[in-house]
Amino acid sequence: HTDYVTSLSLSPDGTKLASASWDKTIRCWDACSGEPIEQPLQHDFLFAVTFSPSGEFVASGGYDRKVSIWRVPWWVEGRKQARHLRPPAGRRRIESSSPPPAQAAHFTPIPIATPNQHCPDTARNLNHIRSNFAHDLTGYVVQEGEEPITSGSFGDIYRGKLRLDGKSIDVAVKAIRTYSADDGDDAQKNKKLRRELKTWAKLDHVNILPLFGTTMNFGRFPAMVCPWLENGSLTSYLERRHGTLNYVERVSLISDAAAGLQYLHSQSIIHGDLSGSNVLIDANGRAFISDFGLSTLLTKLGGSTYATSSHVQGTLRWTAPELLDFQVPEDEENPPDVFPTPQSDVYSFGSIMLQILTGKVPYHYCIRDAQVLSAILKGMIPTRPSRELVTDRQWTFMQRCWMPVGAGESRPSDDEIVEFARQELVLIEKATL
Repeated sequence: HTDYVTSLSLSPDGTKLASASWDKTIRCWDACSGEPIEQPLQHDFLFAVTFSPSGEFVASGGYDRKVSIWRVPWWVEGRKQARHLRPPAGRRRIESSSPPPAQAAHFTPIPIATPNQHCPDTARNLNHIRSNFAHDLTGYVVQEGEEPITSGSFGDIYRGKLRLDGKSIDVAVKAIRTYSADDGDDAQKNKKLRRELKTWAKLDHVNILPLFGTTMNFGRFPAMVCPWLENGSLTSYLERRHGTLNYVERVSLISDAAAGLQYLHSQSIIHGDLSGSNVLIDANGRAFISDFGLSTLLTKLGGSTYATSSHVQGTLRWTAPELLDFQVPEDEENPPDVFPTPQSDVYSFGSIMLQILTGKVPYHYCIRDAQVLSAILKGMIPTRPSRELVTDRQWTFMQRCWMPVGAGESRPSDDEIVEFARQELVLIEKATL
């Protein structure tokens, strides 16, 4: 586990152990060898786990007031058919939590909320299919509609269907936007882009959007194929739902973003453009970080992809000031390179945190980006929201995230932002006791 273990349960026959942790996973172990069995299951706000008396099922519960029941993978097939899980007569049904990630495909979740409840495909329970994909999915992706559904920082996003091995999966196809004529070097750039995107395809974390592969026929460069997340970007999700999101759900989004960013940095990957448009939300309200490293990558590819002389329009409100490079270069032919760092990602995280708690983008009172830029030039951070929305503890932490480079106090580390989010959940727990 990557966080505190909250519960342990030994199987009735004494051969297996199940553990629950604040890292939102349930893990099963061989009690004799200590080796893990299968891949971990997922449950937010996880507090307790236990085996059923027969050893056929594992039940998990959390502070989200949900219970999930899972059939363990080692159960003999004949016994599976002989046993059925039915809620006792006269008892109300309990809402189930999100389904497990698909790399734990041999675990069968037993939904106990509504008999006909359908759990939609999510980024995690489709993740196991990635191992069967070739990185080049050209010919397997069918575009839906002529126009893009939306536009992101660096490209246009289309909805499509990925059809492979008899399966049809809703996907998002992100095509890199180009703005100049062919410079004759596309083959080399395509090769470099594919090589860099392989790093993304190898990542595996519950808060990182999986990359299935790439496809051509969506522009001059390979387009990225990812799971389609119904709730879209964090910004649009908060605009629709912030009035109905409870405090636990908001803190959960902060925790998801913190965990995803910590994982990226642990893999030596810097996001470089973290904003409300590239934190995506699935049907279960889980946050996924996407588009990491694209700003640096596309800058390296050259001017045919993206106007590298200025920051991406629309993400300025989340951008660390040191990346804006206000100084006029002394050497016009060789301007200094300005690259993002883990610390600039932490600055952006502070702005994500503010957005989640208030439901509004940073500097929401500034209508135009020029006004935001003017505020940043003057060293002004966003205005402090009311204490009903943001506690003093939360505001102090955000201010640390926004500390200027070279100031006396450094910005928080990845471990600190994850620990802060965990402590926020602990405070919620204590308040409910």
